[in-house]
Amino acid sequence: MGDNATLYDILRSNRRLMILIAIFITGFILFAMIGYKTITNIKINGELYDEIILGKELVADVLPPPGYIIESYLVTLQLAKETDTVKIEELISREAQLKKDYVASHETWSSRLPEGKLKKNMAENAYRPAMEFFDVFENELIPLIKSGEQEKANDLLALKLDPLYLEHRYAIDQVVSLANDENEALEATAGKIIAFNIFILIVLAIAVLATVVIFCIGIIKNEKLKKMSFFDGLTGIPNRRYFDQVLLQEISRAEREKKPLSLMIIDIDHYKEYNDTYGHLLGDQCLKIVVSVLKKNLKRSGDFLARYGGDEFILILPNTTDEGGASLAEKLRASVEEMSIPNINSLCSNVVTLSIGVVTTFSRIVRLPDDLIAAADSALYLSKEKGRNQVNVERL
Repeated sequence: MGDNATLYDILRSNRRLMILIAIFITGFILFAMIGYKTITNIKINGELYDEIILGKELVADVLPPPGYIIESYLVTLQLAKETDTVKIEELISREAQLKKDYVASHETWSSRLPEGKLKKNMAENAYRPAMEFFDVFENELIPLIKSGEQEKANDLLALKLDPLYLEHRYAIDQVVSLANDENEALEATAGKIIAFNIFILIVLAIAVLATVVIFCIGIIKNEKLKKMSFFDGLTGIPNRRYFDQVLLQEISRAEREKKPLSLMIIDIDHYKEYNDTYGHLLGDQCLKIVVSVLKKNLKRSGDFLARYGGDEFILILPNTTDEGGASLAEKLRASVEEMSIPNINSLCSNVVTLSIGVVTTFSRIVRLPDDLIAAADSALYLSKEKGRNQVNVERL
């Protein structure tokens, strides 16, 4: 029964600890995921960053060329006034290259821009007049220039090319305005995403911390309650419940390791008379003094002292022979007697004394706890029968 209770308590503590670790790990993973998502979206080459850069690249591409045909328009103005045939051919060649660059730019942005007003203005509204501009340039202006008809060329420039350029320029202005607006909106969104995710991270951190603190408080309280249930409130040493569990463990270990095991029951002689004479407060103080003396004489960490009853204590001595048990028992008895705690109504002495019963088992047969306790109690009874303030040993 005792072992099962201990195992249950251990399992409960381990379960709480595992839950605590799971909460911490889950919180840490969520914290990392949200942080990673925020960084991924906003970082350089991230999704939102790419959208912002896309708009800025568009503006950079249309102002200056090739997305904006202003240079083509300037070449047209220069060509309309040029009379040198060599320079005319150079300007025509330059215009052809500008058209080629413009078409390449158009294809790029037509594929990259998402559907919407921005793409419509760039890929349609600005493209159509630009291509008409190049068509008029190639099919109408060049022949007039090459034939030397400057006046007709200027008229063509004023009547057709200028309006087409202005229509193209208007669409480009719309593209720039829309791109800037979208970039500002994306940057604002990025700021909101960062602020929101930081808020979530803070709330998550606080929640995880609060949960961990609550669980820790619960575990601490549970440990305190466990300690209260396993330790004597007056003397601070283990109580009988704790002793029952440890005795089972030590019996199993002694049998497993083929080592002797001694058990000692210690009784304060005529403790009832002491209480009746000096009162319960001094009686409690007497118990504390006796426990203090007993503990000072126990040098091994494996020795287990517990309060067994009102004025009885019990001591488990692993790997201790009957001679060793008897020797220690005598040392404990003498040490308490040397404290000279007055007990004028004791029937065996005028100071507080101890009667002790010791039992040692060497048997390879597993002994039940009750067998050892009964044998130690029998040895204690013999000490009392012989006049108290002495030690008696029994061997199983």
